[in-house]
Amino acid sequence: MTTLVAMTLIASLAAYAFARMEFPGKNVIFALLLVVYMVPPQMTMIPKYMMITKLGWVDTLAGIVVPNIFSVYTMFMLRQFFVSVPKELDEAAKLDGCSFFGIFWRVDLPLIRNGLIAITVLNLLWSWNDLLWPLIATSTDKMRVLSVAIATLNNSDGSQYQLLMAAGVLAVLPMLVIYAICQEYFMDGIMSSGVKG
Repeated sequence: MTTLVAMTLIASLAAYAFARMEFPGKNVIFALLLVVYMVPPQMTMIPKYMMITKLGWVDTLAGIVVPNIFSVYTMFMLRQFFVSVPKELDEAAKLDGCSFFGIFWRVDLPLIRNGLIAITVLNLLWSWNDLLWPLIATSTDKMRVLSVAIATLNNSDGSQYQLLMAAGVLAVLPMLVIYAICQEYFMDGIMSSGVKG
């Protein structure tokens, strides 16, 4: 959950800056970020592990969370939603005395609510099911996440199918509940993501 909140906050601020601000090198920086997104995440595992080792974050919550809070995909998608919001609304809010952050928080963010919820649900699903990074970043059972715990139930001593099935239900149930609650927003956000000007 910590990863999700931090990722959404950072990505939405970055997306808003790329969609609404004008600064030198904006298009070059955005293109470089998209190039970084094209690098498979497995290629960054060793540098990330070396980074958390030097910081002393191996087998800590920070070691699991911090390397995953920067998401170019989330930033790119939210930028597309922000671009679809008419700039005239920002100008009207500015005339009313709203600050730059106020326009972001009170005007533009509520207008992209469906897209924000859709991206958040996708990121939640990704972080909930993440197996490889938590397996690499942790070494003791007390820091293992659910996906790693489920993987350890299937070992060389044989599979404990009753435990695997119970853990599978526990892993799937929260995601089903969240999807059922957010289904309307999720579908609207996914549908509107393909219709951008």
